Amino acid sequence: MEKNNLESTSLQNFNIESIRSLYSETINSFSNVFGSEGYIKHEPCTSLISGIDHSVRFIGSTTNVFKKYLKEDIPIPKEGYFLVQKCLRTRNTNTLFDDSIIPEWSSYFTAMGAIAPFDAINKLSDTTMKFLSSLKIDENRIRIDVSSLDTDLLEIIKKLNKNYKFSINITDEGNIDSYRHKYGEENISGRNFNISIKNQKTNEFKDIGNIILIEKNNIPIATEMGIGVGTLISKKFNLSNSIEASSISKIIKYKSGLTTKFSDTLSVVVVMLKEKITPGSRDKARLLRTNLLALTYFKHKLDIGIEEIKKYVDDYEKEEFGGNTNISNMIINYLVENEKQYPNTTYDFNWGKNN
Repeated sequence: MEKNNLESTSLQNFNIESIRSLYSETINSFSNVFGSEGYIKHEPCTSLISGIDHSVRFIGSTTNVFKKYLKEDIPIPKEGYFLVQKCLRTRNTNTLFDDSIIPEWSSYFTAMGAIAPFDAINKLSDTTMKFLSSLKIDENRIRIDVSSLDTDLLEIIKKLNKNYKFSINITDEGNIDSYRHKYGEENISGRNFNISIKNQKTNEFKDIGNIILIEKNNIPIATEMGIGVGTLISKKFNLSNSIEASSISKIIKYKSGLTTKFSDTLSVVVVMLKEKITPGSRDKARLLRTNLLALTYFKHKLDIGIEEIKKYVDDYEKEEFGGNTNISNMIINYLVENEKQYPNTTYDFNWGKNN
């Protein structure tokens, strides 16, 4: 009998051709586990342009969708909600023209999350571990990191540890920022513990997500969890980068370095254009313009032809969104205009930063 793609072996090999089924199986496992535990499926936002959380430009996590239950005091059902949401984070834009910095996280990704009343944090933690167990991830590879200041969270972890044999890492107060969550609201914050998976090749532990106790004016009001699909798959298969575990790497063969930045940037440009954003000088429009300039930059750095980029865009749009529109022609027109506007550029870091 053929093994399920998620079935564990001592050291699994990753095949990018299986990426679609790996995503489907991971999301289905998440939905099945949380659904069987009584959580209610929450509808995702169809647009990545945030109209529900004005503290962000784009939907960057399931938190943005759940935030209305915190900000507007809308009751969370005792069963809790679970959600699968497409997301876009643009923090990689800050270092696009610095060749020494290679992003570890995909800008465009799928997130899995859940929210429940604050007194359900033990159940949420247990359900999250059941989900990870459903993926056949060896519990010896799982570690939970918590701040020594959060003694209440540590007690929750210790109770959880009686049923699941993960390791516990208690860090000192010097690392407190890793265990504090911001919600863009002055009176709402979170204290979290983080879930990490060990890379069997490097023996390093890397975060895949966290569980948060959400507080309003320092009083607990809810609990939340969040894990990225690509991040989880990349750590499960001992990859160094979640971009390698995304659909763009099926189109542009993964290679560490500038190729990674080019791939991630191309996916961002495609997604923004599909959201009907046009390049400009402010806000989302400026972010798109910067990423288009970066494509011009990488085109020269990597010696990629216009027709090759067009094919990448067409193939990626078809792979990720199921069909082609006029996106590739739009991108090519922008790149040609960039070439005309900056004909004498040396395409170095300062050029990208100043333009």
